[in-house]
Amino acid sequence: LLDGGDKVVIYGNLYVANSLQSLMNITVTGNVVLKADRATDIEFKQTTVFGKVQFEDAKVALLNAKFAGIGQVAAATTRIKLTFTDSTVAIIEVQKEDVELYASGTTEVSSVRLFSNATLDTTDLTDGKILPKIVVGQGVTSIVLNASIENVIIESDENVVIDGRGNFGEVTVNTTKQVAINTVGKIHHLILSENVEQPHISLGEGIEELGKVTTSLPIHEAIT
Repeated sequence: LLDGGDKVVIYGNLYVANSLQSLMNITVTGNVVLKADRATDIEFKQTTVFGKVQFEDAKVALLNAKFAGIGQVAAATTRIKLTFTDSTVAIIEVQKEDVELYASGTTEVSSVRLFSNATLDTTDLTDGKILPKIVVGQGVTSIVLNASIENVIIESDENVVIDGRGNFGEVTVNTTKQVAINTVGKIHHLILSENVEQPHISLGEGIEELGKVTTSLPIHEAIT
């Protein structure tokens, strides 16, 4: 446990050792960087991060280990959970496979960027808070979104399946790959980017309501 007591401020980036399982009452003006081979859960409680919460780049970790004479760093295969309780974070960025992101209480996150398969759960946020933005980036094939989100941007370079439960404001599809949205809930506005000549979108039976669709194609050609 790293407890800042009366809100200790760390200027710059904070690099977190794998043995540390909780950060509490801390303000970080830069990024919080978790090790690429982390295999244990970690909780952020009453913590503010002005930059990103992110994982160390695996290639950088390997290079650092090589120079340190440690040898190859094995990637952890255990599913781990990052819990944010009553905390404020500008950006959460995940490039590590099968991470669970859990936000509760008064937590506020401006943006989540996923570059690997992950689960996001914000069902325990107070006052019906809505996550402003999530980017489904390159490399993602399967995610679970148990959250209400204002803007969902899908840019994966792989076929991707989105499961979970929640209402989405705008869903922007900016990929030619197959996108299956199998969530339970409403989509207010589905936008198929003009830069994508032939989108492949399928909507599951759990979509309770689809409001507006913006596309340059006939809807029956773009959505199944």
